[in-house]
Amino acid sequence: MLENNPFFIVINDAFPQIGAKLESFWGSAEFVSYMEFCRNYAKYTPGKEFPAAVHNALLGLNEQHEKEYPQIYSKLDDNPDFNLIKDLFPQFGLNLKRHWGKKSFLLYVEELLRDARAGGQNGFPAEAVTALASLSEQHHKAHPMLLPLLEYNSDFKVIDQAFPRIGSQIKLYWGQRQFGTYMKDLLHGTRRGVRKGFPTDVLTALGNLFDQHNKAYPHLIPEANLWEMAKHY
Repeated sequence: MLENNPFFIVINDAFPQIGAKLESFWGSAEFVSYMEFCRNYAKYTPGKEFPAAVHNALLGLNEQHEKEYPQIYSKLDDNPDFNLIKDLFPQFGLNLKRHWGKKSFLLYVEELLRDARAGGQNGFPAEAVTALASLSEQHHKAHPMLLPLLEYNSDFKVIDQAFPRIGSQIKLYWGQRQFGTYMKDLLHGTRRGVRKGFPTDVLTALGNLFDQHNKAYPHLIPEANLWEMAKHY
């Protein structure tokens, strides 16, 4: 299907493994997720940038895919959960559609749900909260490549097994600016005595994970060095 596509040929010649994935995902929602993964990996991982020709080929192939399979990109129009929210809150509907297929979708839904559960000004009725939770689950299944591969990370496993809720939030914020803020809140909360404190192995794992995030996403490093702060607990 893609063997004679000039964009695909450029990509496949330079990165056969990426070419194999693109070919296998062509025509599916996984293609959208994998393209997003490739862009983020190249953009935020030092030394892993794509050559200009490959970068342009990825953009061109993505544009072709969108034109050939428009139903994948507009699937929310026929989604009952989405339409329920859009009818009640048109602006939220527009934002959900704009973020669909991106990791920012999960962050946006989490923000809406947090506000709704706290009785915020949005005043979401129960059926809208249920629809949002359903949309979030559907997004997980449709775009698995957007989820961080933290399940295989030994430091994350230590944290997630001891504090599943913290593990869930780390997965949500990984690769986002909110990650640094969340880590700061965790460590500051412990420091001020708001929490009883983390076990040593969990505290060490948090520091290691924070260092790994800094290396993977140097543009998201907060001003304060949280690992240095953690050493004083």
